[in-house]
Amino acid sequence: MQKEIITARKGVMSNNTGTISRRAFYGVTLLSLALLLPVFGCVTINVVFPAAEVREAAEKIVEDVREKKLPKEQVPPQSFRWQRRIFIWQLPTAFAAVNVNLTTPAIRKLESSLKKRFPQLRPYFDRGVLGETNNGLVEIRSLSGLPLREQGKVRRLVKEENRDRQALYAELAKANNLSPATIPKIQAIFAESWQKAAESGWWIQTRDGKWIKKP
Repeated sequence: MQKEIITARKGVMSNNTGTISRRAFYGVTLLSLALLLPVFGCVTINVVFPAAEVREAAEKIVEDVREKKLPKEQVPPQSFRWQRRIFIWQLPTAFAAVNVNLTTPAIRKLESSLKKRFPQLRPYFDRGVLGETNNGLVEIRSLSGLPLREQGKVRRLVKEENRDRQALYAELAKANNLSPATIPKIQAIFAESWQKAAESGWWIQTRDGKWIKKP
């Protein structure tokens, strides 16, 4: 009888120990997940706006509109690319490649309109009448020396050009499920591409708002 009681007590102790172990395991697991959540939360925030992909899309569009190849940025050193590849492999979900959609009918129509208008704008860029701003638009620098009728033509062309460019930036955001709040970022990226395509001697606006002639 005494032996049975001792055995029963051992069984109860064993069950209690198992329960405590399971509780400890679950507690550690939940704590680990809680600690990891902020990390993955931060990673998600960092990839909301695909700047590199938008820049590549901007260059494609500008190259087509201007019928000109843009100079490419310098390729990163091999060691940097290797480190980046490892980092991307470690975080496949957060840093997966993003393909920016450029094929909507609205985008194609706007791109075609910009391409058709450029030959009319080019002479005024050449003469210093127009300049490329730092927010992806065209600005009239000076109408001095132009007949009144031609001044009206320039104003109309600039108004139409900026209307199409602004519509293009908004459509790119919409087609790629980007917030309207990202449109200024899209404009800034396109501004770099428009200025890359500018000829030597054309007016371009620097990031701090100063106007210079492109070297």
